[in-house]
Amino acid sequence: MEFKLCDDMVKTEILSRTSLKTLDVMRCISKEFEKLTYEPYLLDLYKQRNDIVSGFLMQKCGLECSEYIHEFAPSRGSKSIDLGFLPRNARILASSEQGIIVFQSPYTRFSGSISYYVCKPATKQVVPLPNPRTRYTTEKIAIVVVGSNPVLHYKIVRLSSSNSVKRRAWIWQDR
Repeated sequence: MEFKLCDDMVKTEILSRTSLKTLDVMRCISKEFEKLTYEPYLLDLYKQRNDIVSGFLMQKCGLECSEYIHEFAPSRGSKSIDLGFLPRNARILASSEQGIIVFQSPYTRFSGSISYYVCKPATKQVVPLPNPRTRYTTEKIAIVVVGSNPVLHYKIVRLSSSNSVKRRAWIWQDR
């Protein structure tokens, strides 16, 4: 007697053991593979086998927004992350799908300026970013991951505005 496994079960077993890059390529092969790669069972199995943490990072202001409260809400079948290592006054400015965040720690009486950091909450790695003294004010920050094989490569984009433009606009509005 011959025993045959269901094609979807075999494909799910194989896909749950591949890399994320291969999984993305498989989505382009056919509609059948694309549909299969979005199945909750495959995603849960993939997370379990590859020790992947997924969920939502939440931040809310405390009293008068002088401190921020950080929480991680894990998705179904995923582990939680302890964010207690982040400073209480750290403000998360940007995040990527790969789990990298950029946060700022506000002025201290010793440094006199805002400090910026890149962090991977899953491993609790924190790296300070250089903070050049400029005449521009940081308005927005974004993080873009450009590659991850074998090392994660990312770029941080800082959008700024000139302080002098704001002053001129303020003076012009006063008149």
